[in-house]
Amino acid sequence: MGENKASLTSIPHDQRPLSKHDESFVREYFDKEKKPINKIIYTPFEGLCLVQFHDNKEKIFDIDGFHPEEVPYEKWDGKMKEWYDSYTRRNYE
Repeated sequence: MGENKASLTSIPHDQRPLSKHDESFVREYFDKEKKPINKIIYTPFEGLCLVQFHDNKEKIFDIDGFHPEEVPYEKWDGKMKEWYDSYTRRNYE
């Protein structure tokens, strides 16, 4: 088990896959809401993922509850903002 964890830490956070359960949980919720998803991105923050919708809008969601709940930008702490800025620079510049 330790080897698996060690190999995961060598993969950048935004390239790690979500667990199948978490991905299904998010996709099923937004399918019911009729909000098509482009991708779901793992974040380094426990219980949070970044969802990119078909209109290319991106939002952070808490997925530890009964349904995904958006974490508004105003509630992001400095580390979340820093991670998102780094993610967007790597993926959109």
